[in-house]
Amino acid sequence: MKAFISVDMEGMPYVVIPGHLNLKGALYEEAR
Repeated sequence: MKAFISVDMEGMPYVVIPGHLNLKGALYEEAR
């Protein structure tokens, strides 16, 4: 399983795992 480290607009790094993008994306959008 590949994992990508991305950085959001606040400069906080987080891991993006393919297949969980929709779930994590929704969570990050709601957290903002």
